[in-house]
Amino acid sequence: MEHVLIMENPQKDKYGLRNISQIKISYNIETQECIVSGSDSENVEISQVQILNMPKCIYLDGVPYYPSKYQFSTGFCHYHSDHPPLDSVVEVHTDKWDFVQKKYTKNVKLINLEKYDNKRPRTPDAYTVMGESAKYHAQKCINLGKISIKEGYTVTWNWCHLIAFSMLSNENAQIKKNFVCGTSAFNGQMQNVEQAVKRFIRKYKRHLTITVRADVISGTQIVLNLAYGIYDKKAGLNHTEYYHKALSMTYSDIVDEDAIFNTLEKKFVNNPPV
Repeated sequence: MEHVLIMENPQKDKYGLRNISQIKISYNIETQECIVSGSDSENVEISQVQILNMPKCIYLDGVPYYPSKYQFSTGFCHYHSDHPPLDSVVEVHTDKWDFVQKKYTKNVKLINLEKYDNKRPRTPDAYTVMGESAKYHAQKCINLGKISIKEGYTVTWNWCHLIAFSMLSNENAQIKKNFVCGTSAFNGQMQNVEQAVKRFIRKYKRHLTITVRADVISGTQIVLNLAYGIYDKKAGLNHTEYYHKALSMTYSDIVDEDAIFNTLEKKFVNNPPV
């Protein structure tokens, strides 16, 4: 049975986030078992090459599928992309220690979501807050030789919120300390963790403390790595989602939201500390 790669005709939102993968392979990191959706094939092979604690890819009928990102994780992760997340069309030309960290922390409560998670004007807009468009900012960094784009590729740049606009008031969301410059693919990946957090708060009606730490190239707002920390006071536990390749052009899928939500539920609700 021949399978069409999922990136050929993907349905996408404005950030390039795929809405539904044609094929999804759910991989349990602890048991090393696979569940395949969208295909009748049983010809599944797990790569012997490990990236952190995850297989590099999973083959279905000889076709490799990749996760959106590699990280130390537990529970399920989803393999649905035809591009490895370590592939990047954005190359960084600066010393690996030449970065500064932006950090932002806020408590997010159910009342916040009821008040802010709806369509409302983003005032002041990101352009006004940052003094330029994300595209112009990235081009300045290219002109300075700090980053470059591989030949033949086009990158869409976004001002990305560290903590989502839908979780905060305009006064707390639309400020410089809450913005970094990243690719549209990265912005789409961030949507998954944000949606999972909001889903958890709504289901269990308890607030979470969000702390986001972003490494940006010194003298710029270009994000290299990001750690999205989630603290549940009731459980007394933290969970962190890591984005080690924030300049990746690997597009995510909403199935990743399910994986993150299930991790939060398992860690904060089903497995509270003794």
